[in-house]
Amino acid sequence: MSYRELVQAVIDENRRVLEAVPEADLQRLIGEIERAKTIQLYAMGRMQASMRGFAMRLKHMGLGRSSRWPRCWSRRFSSSRISSSCS
Repeated sequence: MSYRELVQAVIDENRRVLEAVPEADLQRLIGEIERAKTIQLYAMGRMQASMRGFAMRLKHMGLGRSSRWPRCWSRRFSSSRISSSCS
């Protein structure tokens, strides 16, 4: 599979997933995010990168008005403490 075919396959898969989500559910989620005083996102492993991207996207959209919102957290397996992975 060529690079262009791979990119198109990823785009097509993302489009199918996103189109399967009811718009009313998305509008409700957006409303809840806009009304939230804070939001905390939790992830481990590979999902941590996705969650960090989501948090940064929220800030780029103007929803992160303070350095404490949104904040991502991950539990490190080598330690029992919970540490911030993005803020």
